[in-house]
Amino acid sequence: MTYRVEVVSSIDEDAFLAIYNANKDEIVANSGYEEYERLLLQFKNDGVFIVAGIDNDTNEHVGYASGVVSKINWHLTNIVAKSPAIFMALSGDLMHSIMLENKIAAVHTWCRKDSSMFDTVQASFNRPDLYLADPPVKRDEDFYNIKLHLIVK
Repeated sequence: MTYRVEVVSSIDEDAFLAIYNANKDEIVANSGYEEYERLLLQFKNDGVFIVAGIDNDTNEHVGYASGVVSKINWHLTNIVAKSPAIFMALSGDLMHSIMLENKIAAVHTWCRKDSSMFDTVQASFNRPDLYLADPPVKRDEDFYNIKLHLIVK
């Protein structure tokens, strides 16, 4: 399968529910949102910058990332994907390109310490050729901020 990413003005709620149901345990572990409706609201707030991951063969939305852009920084608050493999496919060249197109130079993430997302972000999305991660900064009992700088080729 191949994917593309696009900036969208809103999410497809049916697709969002399908994504959530396909990968619920991982999404809850990473986001901290036990209640579906609370997570959904994070993608529906005014002023949210949303990127959709789309399957090229089916045009199905298979992932979303949301947050607020402030100057050249994207404060990425939530990511959902149908599977960890899809997330990894979307976070590499595709996401890097769309951020550069939108003049984003750094991504600020909030990660739960004991989650797969923490490890992945700390490892620069496993793409040190595209991202450079700052050391994690503890923000509260469960969450850390990790800033990723985009490397311009």
